[in-house]
Amino acid sequence: LVALVDPRAERGRIAPLGRVHGGAEPPRLVARGDRLFLAVVDSDASGPTLRLARLDADGSETKPVWGPEVQQGRDESSGFSVAVGSGDRGLLVWDDHEASKGHSVVRMLSFRTEAWGEASSPKIVTPDRDDAEAPLLAPRPGGYWLAWIARAAAGAEGESAAPSGEEAAEEGARVLDGASGRLRIAPL
Repeated sequence: LVALVDPRAERGRIAPLGRVHGGAEPPRLVARGDRLFLAVVDSDASGPTLRLARLDADGSETKPVWGPEVQQGRDESSGFSVAVGSGDRGLLVWDDHEASKGHSVVRMLSFRTEAWGEASSPKIVTPDRDDAEAPLLAPRPGGYWLAWIARAAAGAEGESAAPSGEEAAEEGARVLDGASGRLRIAPL
């Protein structure tokens, strides 16, 4: 559920999102005007799913209007992020194991905020050399910033899976979960 409160926290309403199956991450919310856009984790027979919802906070109706849904994949990471910019588009990103590449990638789905339900096909937005996880979106003028944690994919050319201490200090790499990783940021 989502609790909606007025700016002074004097009144509020509950917006039920329905039953979620399995142990799920909390929804990610982003507001634009009197609308909330949500990415909700759920599960079906084929694994975890991400469902987008829109909630009009100014009306008396507090039921979500469900939009696009994507399979999140069955890997150890469940990172995802949603953002809505100033135009008629929003983005949903998530990390997912790509069997053909042998490592995780970040996928992106673009959706329309007004023509609710219209969405692009998911596509991979991280380089082949990156074993990518934990994506995060932020709106910027004219688009979005996408950040993710990248480790060198097995067999990636031109990158060492474990840079030396001096290389790591020079490039700002940090040790994450016992493996070398880098924070990458790209404009979308």
